Amino acid sequence: MPKLINIGNGAFVNANKISAIISSDADKVRRIMLKHGCDRTSAEVYDVTDDAETRSIILLNDESIVVSSVSASELNKRFHEDSK
Repeated sequence: MPKLINIGNGAFVNANKISAIISSDADKVRRIMLKHGCDRTSAEVYDVTDDAETRSIILLNDESIVVSSVSASELNKRFHEDSK
């Protein structure tokens, strides 16, 4: 059974599919989106912020991007707690 990480607002992601968790600022978000050739409306981008402030970006193995309102440090903590 896959280990799921709560990424906020009732959304979960498979821990095995996470390649990176990045703390967010406007410039980082813009650069990552440009690098992947997408914006928040693209099919590869999952925005689970529920219109709250973006605090982290999760890069998945399949090159999808998840935008979350949970901080990167909190997601990292959840990832390592659930990995035990």
